[in-house]
Amino acid sequence: MTMDVMWLRSSALEVGVITYGARIVSVRAPDRDGTWGETTLALADVDAYRSAPGYLGACVGRYANRIAGARFTLDGTEYRIRPNEGENVLHGGPDGFDSYEWSTDGPDGSSVMLRHTSPDGDNGFPGTLAAAVTYRVDGAELSIEHTATTDEPTVVNLTNHTYWNLAGGGSAEDHEVQLHASHFLPVDGRSLPTGPPVPVDGTPLDFRSPARLGARIRDGHPQLVAVRGHDHNYVVDGTPGELRAAARVVEPRSGRTLELRTDQPGVQFYSANMLNGTQVLHDAARPARPTPSAWRRRPSRTRRTTPTTRRRCCAPARSTAPGWSSRSARRSRAAAAAHPTRVPERIVRCAPLVPPGVDVGGTTPGAGSRAASPIVHPIE
Repeated sequence: MTMDVMWLRSSALEVGVITYGARIVSVRAPDRDGTWGETTLALADVDAYRSAPGYLGACVGRYANRIAGARFTLDGTEYRIRPNEGENVLHGGPDGFDSYEWSTDGPDGSSVMLRHTSPDGDNGFPGTLAAAVTYRVDGAELSIEHTATTDEPTVVNLTNHTYWNLAGGGSAEDHEVQLHASHFLPVDGRSLPTGPPVPVDGTPLDFRSPARLGARIRDGHPQLVAVRGHDHNYVVDGTPGELRAAARVVEPRSGRTLELRTDQPGVQFYSANMLNGTQVLHDAARPARPTPSAWRRRPSRTRRTTPTTRRRCCAPARSTAPGWSSRSARRSRAAAAAHPTRVPERIVRCAPLVPPGVDVGGTTPGAGSRAASPIVHPIE
């Protein structure tokens, strides 16, 4: 099945979005030489997205990341969620937000809003949840804003699951990663937290100074062995609630750089360990510029909140192999496993993500989030 792609454009960035899973299917930008290319891991058509694992490009929910034991207690009531990863729940369970067609009125210039309503009891979650995601391009910056309203107390954690490879093909091991985080959350082999955050000092998980991804990913440290690479939540330095730098990734050959800013407490760093190389990736065709859009968008009645995730992309490349994925709308796995947060005042604000082939993200349900600002630009 062919894809009806909605294109958002600026002079420095082109982003393709589809309604299935509210997915990002393309992010194109120039490298340091001005050559445009694809920076995301993309598939050829909707059927490929329906059958492929990995949540490529999707908006995931109701609850991104894991819920241990497929249950949580809220206001004294235990809720059991349909498991989809052994006895645990991943990204909201089976038939999560990534598997639905979202509604939209189409692009409005350089932005587009997509909406999905999850009924009370969906996969076991309480309350009717009306979710929306807005993608917006401004120069070399892509922002992703997640909002949600509910009619009764519930839990929610929305994020974007795009994968990036700034190299334009091949391995992402030469990407240089920097995380502004002094502590991380240790996990077991099921990617569930084993305790409170611990210092990164003296471990291969210390990315406070830039380090090449491939230099550490095969280290024999127990935390890397447990999840076959990087898949950890980092506590972002600084004050939660204030927009601050969380991560920076540089691809030295192309000159592409991605910077992530967030007001959330944590950022998830994931090196695409679950991708096994069987997906047939697709270099999204770049439509002629300009192409008048056939979409029209009516005024929206959805209540908006402050969360936004921005990405600046001035240097793309063809994504022909797994890279890394960055999320700025996921909460710490410790909280996810122990006690999901209640949604206060019937409105939830979630910070979106930033997707590369390595995963970086963080969020706390119920906390207003102005999600990170990823920036991709050439290195002088």
